[in-house]
Amino acid sequence: MNKKIYGAMFVTVLFFSGHCSLKKKTADNKPEPLQVKTHIASASRYTNFIKTGATLAVKKKANISAPREEVITRMYAAEGEPVTKGQLLFVLDTQTLRLKKEQLLAVKDEAAKELEMARAELREAVRNCEKKYYSLQKEQTELNLKKINFSNTKRILSNQAAVYKAGGLAREKLLQQQLQYYNELKNLEKDLAQHRINSIGYRDQDLVKAGHPIPAAPEEKIKLLCRLNTEPEKAAVDSAHIKVVNAASRIASVNHLINKSYVRSPLTGVVARKNYDTGEKCSRSQPVYTIINPDTLYVSAALPEERVPVIKKGQPLHFKHTSFPAQSFFSSISVISPLLEQQSRNFYIKGKVNNPGHILKAGMYVSLKILINTNARDILVPEKYLYQRQDQSARIFCAEQGKAVSREVTVKHYQGSLFIVQSGIKAGDKLIYSLNRVPHENDIIKSQPEQLAATEDRL
Repeated sequence: MNKKIYGAMFVTVLFFSGHCSLKKKTADNKPEPLQVKTHIASASRYTNFIKTGATLAVKKKANISAPREEVITRMYAAEGEPVTKGQLLFVLDTQTLRLKKEQLLAVKDEAAKELEMARAELREAVRNCEKKYYSLQKEQTELNLKKINFSNTKRILSNQAAVYKAGGLAREKLLQQQLQYYNELKNLEKDLAQHRINSIGYRDQDLVKAGHPIPAAPEEKIKLLCRLNTEPEKAAVDSAHIKVVNAASRIASVNHLINKSYVRSPLTGVVARKNYDTGEKCSRSQPVYTIINPDTLYVSAALPEERVPVIKKGQPLHFKHTSFPAQSFFSSISVISPLLEQQSRNFYIKGKVNNPGHILKAGMYVSLKILINTNARDILVPEKYLYQRQDQSARIFCAEQGKAVSREVTVKHYQGSLFIVQSGIKAGDKLIYSLNRVPHENDIIKSQPEQLAATEDRL
């Protein structure tokens, strides 16, 4: 055990002796300074932006389909031609519709004649009701007179019976008076029974049974009784009227289809696509024309969900197309999709693009830059100046009095190989890096300035 301890102490003494002799030798030999490149830290103007691909789409577009499957008899616009709002584009065959309209007009005329006849029968039935009402009133008056006469005959018979008992009247006279009494009674009962039959439907109890109050005014009572006793005729009028209305409605529908056979453009623009020719039968599933207005387009791009916090309405958009390499086009974000696509986890943005010369075409794929912000306070440095970088921390070496001095800094990636230094150094500090090895604290350095590319991104 003691041997091991002595051995370890001996190795330690040899190590420190060699280190001291080496240090002395180094000091005596004066090693060469570390060759480094330098860059003066400055607050450069830079632009934060997102690069992505985008497509152009029309803002106003109309797929014009036929209202029904039919043969196209005439077409007035060719593909690529300009059209104005309300301009006639094509006409569908209307021969079948016009034949159907003639048939419906005949049906309507027949229904109109039936309606007129039903109305005439209703008017006649109302007049008959009024006649019967007044006839019943007359019957009632005559019955009242007959009742009075019968009452007189009954009184006379009673008087003659008393005279007969007194011996003042012959039996033949009494029998004759009795025969007259029974004849009048029989006729009165017959007339009363007939009046009761004739009065059915015209009695107060009939109005009450039908759910109507009894009017005080005779005129109102007559109208109500006529309405109650002409219900079949009124039903015939209603039925005929429905036939006329149905025929008119069907005629209006046919007229609507005939008018829709003349199809017009809903907007001013250009014919982007023509899918049929004259004489072909069109389908409702495929548009006959596609009309677009190329004056205004949308530039649309899909962005990943992690970009949601930095995207705002109104942010500038700059894009280019390979067909116009020297020309840039400008817009701003006007629409931000409120939903994410479930599969791609992307959301969409749109910007309106004026296209007065129509040089841009819908469907073009363009290179888009979304300007996030412009900052003139932070310091941009290339990645090669950062040592021991982990997430947002790193070490930077600065040149002070001919020696390397390390600084702890916080950084944030900007784009490409450039990083934003948020803390740890200031404008005017001389930054260093070496291609030979990693600098050490207090290394003697020999610096050479490095020309960095401009950090301002010119869109």
